[in-house]
Amino acid sequence: MENQQSWEVSWYSQKDRPYILAANQEEYGSADMAQASYFDWVLEKNPNGPPVFPVAREIATQRVVAWALFAPFKILWQREDKKILAGFNLMVRKEYRRQGVASEIVTFGLADGKRKGYQFMIGLANSRSTRVHQKLGDPIGATIPMVVRPLDIASLTNTITKNSALRWAIRILWKLAERTIFRENRILNGKENVEIKEESEIGVEFDSFWEHVKGKYDLILVRNRAFLQWRFREMPLRSYRIFTARKKSELIGYIVLRIADVRGIRCGLISDLLVLPGKDGDIAGLRLMNAATQFFRDAKAQLGGGVMLSHTQEYRIMRKAGYIRSPDYFAPQSITMVISPLIDEFPIRDILRAESWFISNADHDAV
Repeated sequence: MENQQSWEVSWYSQKDRPYILAANQEEYGSADMAQASYFDWVLEKNPNGPPVFPVAREIATQRVVAWALFAPFKILWQREDKKILAGFNLMVRKEYRRQGVASEIVTFGLADGKRKGYQFMIGLANSRSTRVHQKLGDPIGATIPMVVRPLDIASLTNTITKNSALRWAIRILWKLAERTIFRENRILNGKENVEIKEESEIGVEFDSFWEHVKGKYDLILVRNRAFLQWRFREMPLRSYRIFTARKKSELIGYIVLRIADVRGIRCGLISDLLVLPGKDGDIAGLRLMNAATQFFRDAKAQLGGGVMLSHTQEYRIMRKAGYIRSPDYFAPQSITMVISPLIDEFPIRDILRAESWFISNADHDAV
């Protein structure tokens, strides 16, 4: 009872900003999500509007000790745009952990989301956040696989292990696999009339492309021009490169790339990949993946990869381009889908099926 009386749950206000920024910097150091510009990007620039943002404050000092930021998005579900929330940042200061405050603020925030007509909350959660949702009884869905390709196997093994015998074994096995089952597919002969180019702007044709591609999957975050502009051009502190595939000037696919250091490994990250269904999309996707691999090599990346569910066309394209499902020691952390229903008679089994979804790094704020 004493712990329950030490805080109160309410809504974020501007006076809370210094406390939250300080706590983020304590937790994440110099990482992007600890910076003021990143916080403002999430809070103020989302084209879908302001977040649902509950906080817990110490009653005595009014200092913020915990918060849960749920960003609004549109998702294509049942062939209609629906409103959902995505969990972006759940934080409890160390001295307040294991006291129930996380569960209380999440419950408070999602109750407001239900009142405002959001269909559900999705979280792409790390292991710690997943435990919070498990305590709340939220259904836990699939773990999203990472698909990777070693690009500099000698440098990579030096980074991930000090065991010389293990380094030698990994290098030999990869060299064998690279020449056989995981060789890059470069059989395209250039007669497909597919042009790959880097884009300096996200033009209106991305809206037309979205209209053509959105029916591929049962559940997919709306990837229209406004979302892509916000996610990849307006996000501070990160530099994304966008390449398109065009046939007779028509956009038939795109890929978004980024170079970043992850756990000491220089990585080429596939932040998003989406192509038209059918043969043209397959050709576009493979050409885009070949361009991505070359871009990563030019940037001296040790490892290339991204997250993608295995039933998708894009996953098959990544595999054909010589990428493999990541061993655990290459993946920086597990990403698990968590769903919190916010409407009555919610079809939870359908929503939790991985085969219903399209998910990439674009749906996850940390990449």
